[in-house]
Amino acid sequence: HSEELFRQVTLYGFFACFLINGAYAVLGFLTFGGASKGLILNNYSPGDGLATVARVGVLLSIVFGFPFSYVGFRDSALQFLPQKWAESQATKDAVAVSVVTALTLLALVLRDLGIVVAGAGALLGSCVIYIFPAL
Repeated sequence: HSEELFRQVTLYGFFACFLINGAYAVLGFLTFGGASKGLILNNYSPGDGLATVARVGVLLSIVFGFPFSYVGFRDSALQFLPQKWAESQATKDAVAVSVVTALTLLALVLRDLGIVVAGAGALLGSCVIYIFPAL
């Protein structure tokens, strides 16, 4: 019973997120049209108080959500190494420094979030179409 409840709650949660993000995207496009930037908040004036609050919310979401995403990525990446190396704290530290450095350098170079979103969409779209059905 609890597994079925978990499945239903998860499904409803993802659907609610889909609706909220979809509404956010549609309303942003309807507001700014073809001049919409990759991160819709960048269309608002830096002096707009509510947009500033939203930017702070995005910042907090990224800062506090990154560790959860990162640990899953690190653990998956370490599976490609021999078990002796993967269990080493020195290896985990080296991977952590490497990944954070690479992401920081990438963030310093990229100014348009749309490029990242388009790349991720293309990669994940290809996975959904060609790879996931074969699994």
